[in-house]
Amino acid sequence: MKIKISENQAKQKKVLFGITANYPEMWLSKGQELKRGANVIFESKTNNHLFMLLMAYAFENLLKGILICNDNKKESKVTLKKWKGLDHDLLRLSIKCKLSIDNLEKTF
Repeated sequence: MKIKISENQAKQKKVLFGITANYPEMWLSKGQELKRGANVIFESKTNNHLFMLLMAYAFENLLKGILICNDNKKESKVTLKKWKGLDHDLLRLSIKCKLSIDNLEKTF
């Protein structure tokens, strides 16, 4: 079942994201929520692929929160265009966050 939203609702959603994306707390909160969901799936031992997907999204949100914290331009509006090339690429996000990544971790 696909839920349809109006064009106005879609615009409101974009505006809300543009406002909240500037707050690392939002990224942390969403990351924690995704990790809780992943833990439920892990404990049920039903779907390893879904567990890994949710953990990757959780990690992505944490990394984006770190990027926002490290951004000196707190007043700048974060847009999806600014994240081009960093959208879901955990390796690129990790490097941009200046995390040390060894060669084995780079293969995953």
